[in-house]
Amino acid sequence: MRKTYRQSNDWHRDLDPGSPTTPVIKVRRDASHFIAGGLWPSGFRLFHNGGLPQLERRRDDWICEILLDVDETEATSAPVRIRIHLCHRNIRTVREKYWTPASAAPILVAASDIGGLELPPSYLVWWCKGRTYEYAEMMSHIQATALPWFAEFEDPEQLEAKLMGAGLPLIGHATAIELLLTECGRKAARAYVEKFLADDAQFQIEVGRLAMQPRGKPLPEMPRAASAAFLYRLL
Repeated sequence: MRKTYRQSNDWHRDLDPGSPTTPVIKVRRDASHFIAGGLWPSGFRLFHNGGLPQLERRRDDWICEILLDVDETEATSAPVRIRIHLCHRNIRTVREKYWTPASAAPILVAASDIGGLELPPSYLVWWCKGRTYEYAEMMSHIQATALPWFAEFEDPEQLEAKLMGAGLPLIGHATAIELLLTECGRKAARAYVEKFLADDAQFQIEVGRLAMQPRGKPLPEMPRAASAAFLYRLL
């Protein structure tokens, strides 16, 4: 049974101990193999990352990951959460110009509970008792939401059109600029800034503050989630 939660830790209220009729290890194993079989035609392969089932697909510079997180519990149903990760191997070439230190620049584009693709964004938990139809429901949800979202990034022209239009779930201004710099070039990134950020007061304050620093000196220590204003220095 799938349940929707609005806060990340709300599902813990449902973790009341009961009769341990659903071994967590069995659910983790059976769910991962069932979903892996269903996603094989889409190019995903099953790995285990520290014991956590991980389905991974690599196409060109993109790395798509789907992780199954099964909480340890003695409840009568095992709670299964699905996380999605998207990485781009060349986005580091943009980030290393301002990341501190440059060697730590990540390749992660977005990571979220699969419920982050919902409107409004939420957290989804499947309470499984080891039945096949439960795994089929999870796989169907992945196919209906995560796979189309991954597909939005594969074509540079389509990606640019989406970012310049309604945008894409889980992609904020800073990441959008990084992706445009990586996949589409500076012209596209400048157009994005002019369309969405040129009239943003806080953005202008940050740009003005950075403009006071000599161009030859390194930028100040960067937050892990870089603001769009820092990226403006790259345009």
